[in-house]
Amino acid sequence: MTADPAQAGDGPAAAPPWRSLPSSTSFELGWVMAQLFDERRLEVRRTRAFDRDLQLPMVADLDPAHRRDALIAELADLGALYPVLSVQGVLVAARSAAFDGARFLQAVRSLHFEIIDALIAEPAQISAYHLGIALSDLCWIPSKEGGAESFLRALRRDEIAELHVLLRTASTVLPNLAAATVSKSVEAWQGWANATAARLARDWPARLADPVVAALRIQGDIWHQVLTVESLGENEAGQGLRALTAIRRFRLALVVLLAAGIALYLTVKYTAGAGQIWAAVATIITALGLTGANLASAARTAASAFTWSPQVTAQAQARAWSVTHLPAMPLSLVERRRLRQAGVPAPPVRVNLDAPRARADKAVPLPGQPVA
Repeated sequence: MTADPAQAGDGPAAAPPWRSLPSSTSFELGWVMAQLFDERRLEVRRTRAFDRDLQLPMVADLDPAHRRDALIAELADLGALYPVLSVQGVLVAARSAAFDGARFLQAVRSLHFEIIDALIAEPAQISAYHLGIALSDLCWIPSKEGGAESFLRALRRDEIAELHVLLRTASTVLPNLAAATVSKSVEAWQGWANATAARLARDWPARLADPVVAALRIQGDIWHQVLTVESLGENEAGQGLRALTAIRRFRLALVVLLAAGIALYLTVKYTAGAGQIWAAVATIITALGLTGANLASAARTAASAFTWSPQVTAQAQARAWSVTHLPAMPLSLVERRRLRQAGVPAPPVRVNLDAPRARADKAVPLPGQPVA
């Protein structure tokens, strides 16, 4: 009896199982692994007023131990999608009667290297996994204790350049436009940090650390949602609104081109000579109040568009504004000018709504624990 060629190894090799994974699976796996490895990321980060006597808790309202249980349950579900991986070691270490933190971290670390070995030959999947870890690190490593330097260091050019590479490489296994949208949102955070760097260094421990770190934690949850939730189809009205928003973003460059075109037409029609042409262009630009810094900002935005296609860049820029959660605090005229030069809209400050809220509520205890 002749052996089956496929079984004998002569036929085409079966496609690796992760090539048919649902979108964002590897990113979510990296995000969960980063949360499990760093206990700080299990801390209660409540963004709403919560009364446990009147409201059912969300995941963010749970205490660290219960949050870990939720992540372990998710890890078990994710592990079932990767037949070549074994998450059992982490599950056993997490669910043992006497929880051993050192043993648990060692199990997470071992699984991490196993995941890298399994995905290393798939650039999009390994990039998505690393992106989940890197994005979580960006939002959780900066801290009040680490000083303003911990926040500014996380947004340095080289750090963000690596993040952009991961986003671009993983974009094929993420929801449509998600990677480009988050890329533009990260750039907005870079622009905000650069504009406020002097004040951050001066007032970090006393006044700015808490609101900035809190905003960054919330931003991490928003980025996570963008990169894991499939975008719903949008109607033509929504697409038109997005296009208008993109045009607003690039209106400066459009005005400059229009001014130059008018000047060129009038000068050629009524005079002759390059000197008059450039003089007319300069006069119109000056009259419109456009400065070298404004033009440079427009040029930088146009240059960054070459990272993605023009259509993707315009749509991602429009979406990025709606998913960027910058710290809401009054800005000086100098800081506002720097933000404007970077092409970043200043976040609105609602004095009566953005003031810090004193909360007496506590995390939801595990079942069986006494309620204070």
